Amino acid sequence: MFRRWMSAVVICLLAVVMLGADPSSRFNKVGHEMICTCGCGQVLLECNHVGCPVSPVMINELHAQMDGGGSDTLILNWFAAKYGRLTAATAAAAISAIKMNGVIRRRIGAASGKSLNTLAGGV
Repeated sequence: MFRRWMSAVVICLLAVVMLGADPSSRFNKVGHEMICTCGCGQVLLECNHVGCPVSPVMINELHAQMDGGGSDTLILNWFAAKYGRLTAATAAAAISAIKMNGVIRRRIGAASGKSLNTLAGGV
């Protein structure tokens, strides 16, 4: 009797977990693992480049790939093959590199007495 009760509980828990899987959360997860190729260096789903000609196309392709039923790895590999390896780079690595670039520029500016704008080529 106890075994049947435990089996029923396990089946119910699995059903709840499986039904609770939200396709949009998977889309967000995969979309945040890619970088937009427009040159902005932002995560694909966070690209706020006004009039970006690339991110809407890539987002539509991501929807199509997910509708096709491919695994996350298969989808990321498809994007890497089409757009290049950096596209499928982890967003954390890209963000870290961008932040590190800013830290280096600030340190050089502080050491040389120049402003960040001067170092960036501004006035």
